[in-house]
Amino acid sequence: MKSKYGALAAIILCVTLGFLPISGIIKVIGIIIISITILYVNRSMYYFIKGNRIYMSKKIENKDKTWECYRKAYNANLIDKYKVTMASILIQKNDHNFGGQILDSVIEKSKDKKLVKLAKIQKSMVFQLNGDIEKSIEILEEVRHGGYCDKNLMINLGTYVLYQNDLKKAKELIKDTKKDENTSSGIADNHGWYWILTGQWEKAHTLYLDILDRKPRFPDPYVHAAQVFLHYNNLEKAIECLKEAVSKTWTNTIFFKQDILTQMINGLESENKEYIATCINESVEDVAKGNTYTLLDENEAKNIMNKPKDKEPIVEKSDTESEDLEEQEEQTLESIDDELPNTELTEEDLKWEEEHQ
Repeated sequence: MKSKYGALAAIILCVTLGFLPISGIIKVIGIIIISITILYVNRSMYYFIKGNRIYMSKKIENKDKTWECYRKAYNANLIDKYKVTMASILIQKNDHNFGGQILDSVIEKSKDKKLVKLAKIQKSMVFQLNGDIEKSIEILEEVRHGGYCDKNLMINLGTYVLYQNDLKKAKELIKDTKKDENTSSGIADNHGWYWILTGQWEKAHTLYLDILDRKPRFPDPYVHAAQVFLHYNNLEKAIECLKEAVSKTWTNTIFFKQDILTQMINGLESENKEYIATCINESVEDVAKGNTYTLLDENEAKNIMNKPKDKEPIVEKSDTESEDLEEQEEQTLESIDDELPNTELTEEDLKWEEEHQ
């Protein structure tokens, strides 16, 4: 808003110059100086918008130019609101420590209390990427107990608690987020993850069939769904889910690794697929959090393979239920992927930014 008033004042100055009894050359020089001043004052927004346009181009070879523009925007004192957006993109796609530095500047100096809380939620991912999950949980609990809570906070908190295998805390969070299960694939996936860790496979199976119908855009639920199908010895469906996971949107904050998933796919498509499936099934906790599975002793694996397996539940949907699911998918399309901060910038966003320079 300040920059908008500044631009208006500059226009008034330029018009005023036009009526002053001075030579034309001096008028032109004055207008040039004022114009340069405007550009200099608003250079942070210029770099921010330029970086966003390059980022939106989706050209990998241009990404370094995005990060360069973001650094210039930050150094030119970009306003706090856009710092948080910029930091989110950096954390997920580039330099999470620089993103954390930007968030710290907002947390320490901003007078906007809500923006500070949003910055702290983002900061939890910086701690995650630096291997300090306890600190991630701590800062999220601080925000939550401070009276602010949104889906992103609860998704991140639930994810970290499950990663730590704190099932007691995870159960409490499920109660608090049950109402959001149908509108947030991130929250629903955390619930399914909990059912997997506690061996409640039928609940997990029912839930993941619903989640898969929503076609989430992030890999986590597909991996967890694959675990459920593997438990029921449905290798074909498990492989399908793992391949789907590899094809989804990936960010730095996702615990899973594409090479580990590819290794699992190759193993499940090999001659030793039953053995690999058994190894994955026996590494439930590790696989669910993104680690690789442990290879079992062959004799131990054979003993497990010879045991009776649970029969996969048969779920038949009526025509009415199918229609309801399609209607629900349309209604919740925008909220399905709220497990990731919304960093996708549109032409409308850029137009708004340019109008408010």
